[in-house]
Amino acid sequence: MEQYVLELLPPPEPTFASFIEGANRSAVRAVEAFASGEVAAEVLYLWGPPSTGRSHLLAAAVRTARARGHDAWRLAAAAPDPYAPADLCALDDIDRLPAAREQALFDLFVEQRARGGRLLFTSDRPPVDSTAREDVRTRLGSGLIFEITPLTDAEKLAALRARAEAMAIPVDAAVLDYLIAHADRHLGALSAVLASLDRYSIATHRPVTLALARTVLRRVQEQAARP
Repeated sequence: MEQYVLELLPPPEPTFASFIEGANRSAVRAVEAFASGEVAAEVLYLWGPPSTGRSHLLAAAVRTARARGHDAWRLAAAAPDPYAPADLCALDDIDRLPAAREQALFDLFVEQRARGGRLLFTSDRPPVDSTAREDVRTRLGSGLIFEITPLTDAEKLAALRARAEAMAIPVDAAVLDYLIAHADRHLGALSAVLASLDRYSIATHRPVTLALARTVLRRVQEQAARP
């Protein structure tokens, strides 16, 4: 029973509304407009360090495009799947594109321009630092480019507090401070631990205290470390 209670729940479906923007408001609004076909740009490129929500925005963009009746798909750049022209083609982690796939991506650029389609990319580096061949690199940097910056600890704390309030979890500041300091600092992981803490509190009829948070986080981390 305890193992079930402490299992981390899968994250909710990524949407623009559920993305904690921090200093990235202009980038988020641009991606949303791009996904909806409201801007003339053919390429939009998001870059930033890991755990900043780049993949979240990519998935939210594809969901938005489909909801508006557009043909859209997303793939990891390293995946072997073929690239098919669409209203919106989204490639995650383009920095991991195998050299053998560069010609296929170049052809996709040509096909998308011919049909008036859009291309959305994420990466851990700006286009100018891409290691792709020159004709691909220049096309990656030919449209809108936004850097996605990490949330500050204060922004994470505010977001986690808002999540707790939305989930009606009675938790004080000391518990949230502890989670920020000791759990995985990715907001999605923090939210998952918070949900696990709530379920454990309910199952064991114990209040959400700092001591309970220490216990739950230790056991969650132990489970995650098991092969």
